[in-house]
Amino acid sequence: MYEIIKDGKILALTDTLHFIKISNNGSYVEATEDEALGIAVAGIAYHLLGRESFGECETVSYKRANAGEYMFNHTRQFTDIESQLINTQLALCDVYELIVTV
Repeated sequence: MYEIIKDGKILALTDTLHFIKISNNGSYVEATEDEALGIAVAGIAYHLLGRESFGECETVSYKRANAGEYMFNHTRQFTDIESQLINTQLALCDVYELIVTV
């Protein structure tokens, strides 16, 4: 799995990188990693940081990510958020009961 990163934040996750360059007629075509100017993600072309600029594409970088570790960490974060949400809902119920009984 790869993280596509823009301005220090994960923009997308992908299993396969689709490297692109500009052909002689100006269209995007697949390229090897060495000759690529950018990557395509979900049909959108992005300029790769450190490569020759092309078009008006936003600049991104990428790095390999461990899918299992990524899923584990994010599942744990969602569980923590869910617990916080439940505690907030219970506290709001307590406040509601106090208001209703006054």
